[in-house]
Amino acid sequence: MNKLKKLTIRINFRAEKDRAPENKKRYHYHWGRITGISLAAVVTIASLLSAGSYYLNQEKIDSEYVKSVTDKNIAYQDQSSLKKEAVLAALQKESQLTATALPAVENSLPKTAKIESKKTPSGPSNESLIQAVEISPSAVRTVKPAATETKTIPAEITLIKPAVSEKKSISERLFTQSLKKSFSDNVIRFVISQAVEGNEPIGTIDKVHFDSNNIATVYAYSDVNGLKDQTLYYQWSLNGKNIAKIKVEVGANRWRSYSSKFIQPDMHGEWKVELQNHTGENLAINQFSY
Repeated sequence: MNKLKKLTIRINFRAEKDRAPENKKRYHYHWGRITGISLAAVVTIASLLSAGSYYLNQEKIDSEYVKSVTDKNIAYQDQSSLKKEAVLAALQKESQLTATALPAVENSLPKTAKIESKKTPSGPSNESLIQAVEISPSAVRTVKPAATETKTIPAEITLIKPAVSEKKSISERLFTQSLKKSFSDNVIRFVISQAVEGNEPIGTIDKVHFDSNNIATVYAYSDVNGLKDQTLYYQWSLNGKNIAKIKVEVGANRWRSYSSKFIQPDMHGEWKVELQNHTGENLAINQFSY
């Protein structure tokens, strides 16, 4: 019989040491950096385009402005030269007419007439010569135009009037008292006056008038007692609209104070002055109409 043979199979699970590892290339993409660089490039390009457009537009605006200013200067110079030429022509014509008319007048005037004249400089002058002439009424009636005169020119007569007094201001307006009321025993007086002198009211509301500057000054005067260390207010209003509020600190048991208001000619209506305490309560009211 045949003998059984043993077959031994060995499996080596260890990697071969002599076998070289395969070299593989791996690529890593940093998407955050790529995105940031792309955005920066887009912003830079947009900024360059915007700056270029602004520069071109600014250059165009500057050129148009310079052109408009130049055109205005040229037009102004042309207009000024035309006006100057017209004035010179008028002055020359006036001097010629004066030179023609004065000899005829001087020859026909009687001895009572006095004419004061001055010699003009030999050179050309752009200023007209003003002469003061005193002529008696009889001499004026005997003056005849020169025989060579073919054109009648109306004479310009300037009458010298005596100095008049300064122009009067707007006629005095009528300020009328319409209401006067007191709500507190602490208020001794609350009046509207023409002025205040020596801590006392002077005149009444109907005596107020406009000065040379067309301004009327009205005074609201108060005399209170027993309100030491308190605060009072003068509330001015016109036709129901508050226009001024003046604060006054009371420094003694009896305290006199006032508030003034400038009134212009166009400030018509019903005026009211309220004397109030620190809480806004009315202590007295005075109203007048203008």
